[in-house]
Amino acid sequence: RSTPKPSSAASDVYKRQIEYNEHSLIRTRATSPMKDLNDIQRTKNLEKAFKIAGNVIIYNKVLIVDDIYTTGTTIDACAECLKRAGVKEVYAVTLCVGRGF
Repeated sequence: RSTPKPSSAASDVYKRQIEYNEHSLIRTRATSPMKDLNDIQRTKNLEKAFKIAGNVIIYNKVLIVDDIYTTGTTIDACAECLKRAGVKEVYAVTLCVGRGF
C-alpha cells in the first residue's frame, strides 16, 4: 500500500514559514487602559498611538495577533498604521472576545 501524497496546496502551506516580528509596531505614547473606556474614548485613546519601527515593513501581508477583541479599536489602529506604511493586506486573529462585541 502506498502512502497518499498531500495535495499541492497542502504541500505549499506545509513548506511556508510564518515570520514573527513583534517589533514592527511601537507605541508612540502612553495610553489609558482600554477596559475603562467606551467605544468613542477607545478610538481617541489610540489615535496616533502606534508607528512603524524604522523602515522594517517588507511584507505585503501581515497577521496581527491580539489578546482580546472588544471593539476592534486596537486592531484598527495597528492595521491603519501598517497600511500607511505600505502593507497591502492586514489580517487579525484574537484569542478572546470581550464584552462590547
